Amino acid sequence: MVYPLLAFVFYLAWAQARPTNFTLHIKSALINPDCFNQSYAVLIVNDQFPAPALHMVKNDIVHLTVRNDVDNNVTTSIHLHGIRQLESNWADGVAGITQLAILPGQEFTQAFQVVDQSGTFYYHAHVGTQDDTVQGPLIVYESEEALKQHVSDGPYPYDGEHILKWSEWWHQSMYDREDYYMSPAFTADGGPDSILLNGQGVYPGNLSENCRGFAYFDVEPNKVYRLRHIGALTFRLLDITIAGHDMELIEVDNEYTEPYPIKSLEITAGQRMSTLIRTGNYSAGSLFPILSQYKYRFDPLNPGYTQSGYGYLRYVDPKDKKDICIMDRPEPLMPYNATDVIPGWVLPQVKPFVSGDAKILNATADYTIQLNMQQ
Repeated sequence: MVYPLLAFVFYLAWAQARPTNFTLHIKSALINPDCFNQSYAVLIVNDQFPAPALHMVKNDIVHLTVRNDVDNNVTTSIHLHGIRQLESNWADGVAGITQLAILPGQEFTQAFQVVDQSGTFYYHAHVGTQDDTVQGPLIVYESEEALKQHVSDGPYPYDGEHILKWSEWWHQSMYDREDYYMSPAFTADGGPDSILLNGQGVYPGNLSENCRGFAYFDVEPNKVYRLRHIGALTFRLLDITIAGHDMELIEVDNEYTEPYPIKSLEITAGQRMSTLIRTGNYSAGSLFPILSQYKYRFDPLNPGYTQSGYGYLRYVDPKDKKDICIMDRPEPLMPYNATDVIPGWVLPQVKPFVSGDAKILNATADYTIQLNMQQ
């Protein structure tokens, strides 16, 4: 009788959950997000770069339809990074593993429930190097109220939140870069030409027309903000600092942690972390740089600092906010020292907000699977 009971409980969970529907159209485009003097062929989502954020609530039943509208013979798929896919592994979006890649002119609907998960996630393409640009935030809130207000979600109260999505950008088409990686000439990745923050950057040199400048995030004085950092990266490990503002780490990969004070945030491919910042009593118009630098990069000509991985906190009067274009390149906050690296950063000291059963760490494996690989 146990199995029918479990099935009935699972059915009730689905019956009581909130349905949520999204459609993503994958298309070809020429873009120039770092204001370089040339655009490159890539894929984008819903005619925009960066891709739109998807917002949902814990235990929502989600139907995500991915439509391949690419105008050449390119297949695609969308992976939902961090979603457990309990009882729905076929909806994980990994082409060649959990599904066939979506052919041009076709679509695929991924149906799943966000079972007992909340926090910061993201979605990205899972074919070739498409994830350079086919990537977007996926935020799961604890409740519908938190979804509507984007405040006070989870155990920590705050007044507002911002998403900071860090990604890499190459001055090369998606197709040329993939050909290079698959060729005998590939020995190592030389690094991206730019680091983008929410799809924006300013590459040094001659700037293109219609440059959007660096990304900025509006804050008000004497308030608490949650910054949801997403490492939508392929290779790099970044160190993030904010001038004049310390941070508290409160989330690692969609799991809340006990607050941990940090001066800088380390984030790499696929990681998602949230920090709290407390704004000061600064006047409207005050700007504070958000800076990134590479870790573990030993190039003597360009040791650590990224070409354009910057943004700004902008203090505003909520009654008088105007769009601006920030082109000024900030000075690094900390001198780069390739040997000044803490193994594991602070993560070994960070504790989960809700402790799990420690016995699982000492459990004996039920099965041992050995894979022998050869070239």
